[in-house]
Amino acid sequence: MKNDKILIVDDEQSMIDFLDVLLRDEGYIVEASNDSEEAYQRAKLFKPDYALIDVRMEPKNGLWLLKQLKKRHPRLVVIMMTAYISVDEVVDAMKKGAYDYITKPFNITELRAVLKNAQKHIQHPDKTTLDKMEYQFDNFIGESKVMKNVFDDIRKIAPLDSTILVTGESGTGKELVARAIHYSSPRRNSPFISVDCSAIPETLLESELFGHMKGSFTGADKNKIGLFEASEDGTIFLDEIAEMPFLLQSKMLRVLQEREVRRIGSTESISIHARIIAATNRNLTEEVRHGRFREDLFFRLNIINIQLPQLTDRLEDIPVLVDHLLDKISQRLNKSKPALSANTLEFLMKYHWPGNVRELENALEHALIMEEGPLLDVSSFPDRIVNASKETGPIAIAGSLKESVEEYEKSIILKTLEDMSGNQFKTARKLKMTRQSLQYKLKKYELLK
Repeated sequence: MKNDKILIVDDEQSMIDFLDVLLRDEGYIVEASNDSEEAYQRAKLFKPDYALIDVRMEPKNGLWLLKQLKKRHPRLVVIMMTAYISVDEVVDAMKKGAYDYITKPFNITELRAVLKNAQKHIQHPDKTTLDKMEYQFDNFIGESKVMKNVFDDIRKIAPLDSTILVTGESGTGKELVARAIHYSSPRRNSPFISVDCSAIPETLLESELFGHMKGSFTGADKNKIGLFEASEDGTIFLDEIAEMPFLLQSKMLRVLQEREVRRIGSTESISIHARIIAATNRNLTEEVRHGRFREDLFFRLNIINIQLPQLTDRLEDIPVLVDHLLDKISQRLNKSKPALSANTLEFLMKYHWPGNVRELENALEHALIMEEGPLLDVSSFPDRIVNASKETGPIAIAGSLKESVEEYEKSIILKTLEDMSGNQFKTARKLKMTRQSLQYKLKKYELLK
C-alpha cells in the first residue's frame, strides 16, 4: 500500500541498496540498517508496517531482532530473508511471529507477490484506535533503569481496579501515565476523563464532579450529571488533587469508600464504577502535616503510588527523547526533521531542566521554529537555557554516550556533595532532586562511604 513504511535489515550493503531503490519506486517509505540492535532502536521512532530481515547476521541475528520487534510492535508484518534454507530456522521464525520468508537470491516479481499478500494482514487502525495506541505504556520513551521500573509498574497495575496516586514534578508526564494505565487495561473501550482540580473554580468543582439537580442553586436550570457518572466503567483522572478544597475532600473520601456519588440537591446516591487515578506535584505527606490535605483521603488515594523521576534523574534518556520529540514536533509543524550539531546534545545534557520533559519539548519546538537550516544549533534555543548551560563545565566525551553521561553525572554529584560537606539533604536540594533519587545515585556510583 502506498506510503506504508518498511524496515530493511541486512548485513550486505549491496542487498540494502537494491531493496532501497526497488521499494521506494514501489511507493514505500524505507528505513534501512545493517545491524540488528541499531535496527531495533530505529524501529521505535520509525514505527514500520513491514520489516524485511536477514536471518544470519552478526553479532545479533535476525531471529533475535524478530523476537524483539514483535514484542514491542505486535502488529508488525515481518518477512525473513535467508540464503541458507534451514527447516529449523523457518519453524523458529514462524513461532516467533514471522509472517513469511523468502530465499535469496529472489527476483522482483517474487518479492512483490510476498508483499502484496502481506498487505492483507496489515491492520490500519482508525483514529480512535490510534489515540489508544499513542498512550500504551510500551510507547513511552526511556531506556534508563528508573523509567523501566515505571513501565514495569504500569504493566502490573493496568489490569487491576485499585486506586492509584501518581506523583512527580510538573512536566514529568503524570497524565501520560494515567492514560497509559487506562489504555492498557480492560477499561480501554470506556471513557477516560481528565479533571484539572486547580483549573476549575472552587464553587463549580463540586458540581462538575458530582452533578446537580435542577433548581439546586442559582443558575441550575436543568439536571446535570457529574464527571464521575460520565466516566461509566472507564477511568477518571483527578490531576492536581492537592488543590481540591478541604471541604470537598470529605465528599471525595465518601466516593472512595462507598463508590457512590450524590448530585447537589439530590437525596439519592448513584453508584459509580470508574477507576480513580489521582496525581499531584506536591508532597502530600507535608500537605497532611500542615493541615491542608485530609490524612484519611491521602491513605485512600495512596494504595498504589507511582513516583515519576525528574529529567535530571534520567539523563541517559535525553538523546532518545530528543530524537523522538524532534520527530513529533517536525510532523506537527510540517517541517523537515533537523540534525543536531556536534555540541547541541552536550549542551542539552548540561542544562538542569526544572520543567522536565515538558520544558525539553517546548525548548525543542522553539529551536525548530527559529532554525531555518537543516542543522539544529545551540543558538536556536531560548537564551535563558543557553545562559544557564554555560554555567556548568564541559563534558568530557570518552567511550559510549551512556558511559559519558554517567561519568558526568557522577562528577557533578561528587562535587556538590563535597560543597555541601557531605550533607545529603542539602545536596539533593541543590541538585533539584529527591533525597531518595540521590541515595540511589550514590549507591549506583559507589559514592557512599
